[in-house]
Amino acid sequence: MSLILAAVAVWLLGAVGWALARRRRDLAAAIGAGAAVVGAALGACAAGSALSGREAQVLSAAWPVPFAGLGLRLDALAAAFLLPLCLIGALCAILAVPTRHHADGGGAGAGFAAFNALLASMATVVLAANLVLLLAAWEVMTFASYALVVTDHDSRAVREAGYQYLIFSQLAAGALLLLFLVLAAATGTWELAAVPVAHARTAVAGLFVLMVIGFGTKAAVVPFHVWLPAAHAAAPAHVSALMSGVMITMGFYGLARFLPLLGPPSPGVAFTLIGLGAAGALGAVLLALLQRDVKRVLAYSTVENAGLITLAMGAGLLGQWAGAPELAVLGWSAALFHIWSHSLAKSLLFGGVGAFAHEARSRDLEGWGGLLARWPVVGGLTVVGALAIAAVPGLSGFVGEWLIFRALFAGALVLHGVARAAMVVGIAVLAMTAAVTLAGQARLIGIGLLGTPRREPPAGAFRPPARATTAPLAALAGSCLLIAWFPAPLVAALAGALATLVPGGAPTLVVDAVRPLGSLALVLTGVVALVAVLRGALAGRGVPRATETWGCGYAGAPGRTQYSASSLAEPVRQAFAPLLRTRVERLGPVGYWPAEASWRSRTLDRTVTGVYRPAFGGVSALLQRLRDLQEPRVTTYLRYVVLALLVVLALLFLPIVVRP
Repeated sequence: MSLILAAVAVWLLGAVGWALARRRRDLAAAIGAGAAVVGAALGACAAGSALSGREAQVLSAAWPVPFAGLGLRLDALAAAFLLPLCLIGALCAILAVPTRHHADGGGAGAGFAAFNALLASMATVVLAANLVLLLAAWEVMTFASYALVVTDHDSRAVREAGYQYLIFSQLAAGALLLLFLVLAAATGTWELAAVPVAHARTAVAGLFVLMVIGFGTKAAVVPFHVWLPAAHAAAPAHVSALMSGVMITMGFYGLARFLPLLGPPSPGVAFTLIGLGAAGALGAVLLALLQRDVKRVLAYSTVENAGLITLAMGAGLLGQWAGAPELAVLGWSAALFHIWSHSLAKSLLFGGVGAFAHEARSRDLEGWGGLLARWPVVGGLTVVGALAIAAVPGLSGFVGEWLIFRALFAGALVLHGVARAAMVVGIAVLAMTAAVTLAGQARLIGIGLLGTPRREPPAGAFRPPARATTAPLAALAGSCLLIAWFPAPLVAALAGALATLVPGGAPTLVVDAVRPLGSLALVLTGVVALVAVLRGALAGRGVPRATETWGCGYAGAPGRTQYSASSLAEPVRQAFAPLLRTRVERLGPVGYWPAEASWRSRTLDRTVTGVYRPAFGGVSALLQRLRDLQEPRVTTYLRYVVLALLVVLALLFLPIVVRP
């Protein structure tokens, strides 16, 4: 426990230490990044020892806060979320150094202060053994991440994205506050006990709804995901990498920690998670395929993977309800493994794509092209992240999605009735999601990195990348390869966390199941390396010939004649047109000698257009009516006072009949 306390202390010192160097950019960056890396190293050591240990480390102390004491608990489940937090947090801090967004030292230091505060608050969330402390850390996490989202606050779009993020975060915090109040009233303590709360079925349903709203909003579970695309597009790349790779996992940690408090799993809870996960995975990956903003592409990909994790959790709960321990262990193992896999691959993608966007001064995928030739190392590492997200065999994403498939197939074999139908639907959705994801990553790589430039970058762009850019990306890419080569040790390391989620489960079953995948990954990696070596050897013997790539069949054609991002995704859009309802605007050509013609498509998130905009519009109209009641006349307010007084008197003196 001393190591993790030291880590949190270092992060807090890094959060306040920027004031000493707010006028000196380099010193402020060194203090902020150094504190993040040192604290992460200490936290990783603590998490590693807790992940392999059987006994939880507990710290309790007096705390002058009502209804609470300072309670911290580091067990295997907390360590499973703390370890990727430390690893990715350190690498994202290094990524932030060459891409500081403010020239003055105060702005740079303030950004690193919020970054360290975010790391400390997320660590406290997974360590908190007291509901008051957990809620306080949750709020600090929200406001620290909000400060990072609005780093470029001079832009109106950035301010609006931050405002939207803050609204949804506070709605989620309200749900958590109500949840904690009910739990404290039911258990008689504010401590996060492991004893299930005995409630009627309706009360359990209400608590589950509060959990999904509170934790699911932070985890970007559909339909509470709408803050994420705008926030990720507005935030700097290293912040998006940390939020997508780590912060959303805090929501899944909350679900994993609090769902057991509802008692034995119920089919309604499992079916709800399966439904939300399936809808989120398929819907988000289709929206990702149709985005032009590269950061929105990755943001909707995050929502898709959040759906896959939710689907795996639902399968695990369904196995616990049905008394199928194999399904339960497979489902929860798939969820935990995919959390790790997605955290590494998505942080790599945001870091690589963000570096390209920073140099190109544009996030429009339609204007990219030929970037791999400009930065081959950064581009190659970004391709590794894209292939990992696409679940290509030999990389980490394949193992995670294979485990989800294995869990769903196991459920389809052992369950019956509606439960079996849910597993079959999950298999179909996962298959379609995997196919569309592969198309989306091929679109990102093929349009953005290959081909010829569609638009010339600004002068002075794409100088040799800094080591602070390539080194973290290389570490993330290496991690994606390592957990694909050796998935069995990782699953074995998660045995303690699985024992918390599935008491009496046998993780050795999953260890034996994933061991062949490691051998497959090593063989595939060796084949790819051999082909690359042979290609290099053979290429040196021939006569070099330069030609265009991705030229749409026209040799020597200009960049604008290549396939665009929209045209490449058009067949998929047409196939899912009834579901997407894309708006297409056409202009011309008209007449025998048309002057101009244009074509534009726009696919909006139906959750936003069909749910939130009407809801917020109704609230706005109601508040406007209340505002109209205000008049600049004293007599009007005197009428209100008299009316209120009459109502109070009526309530006090009217006879009340009490019936036995």
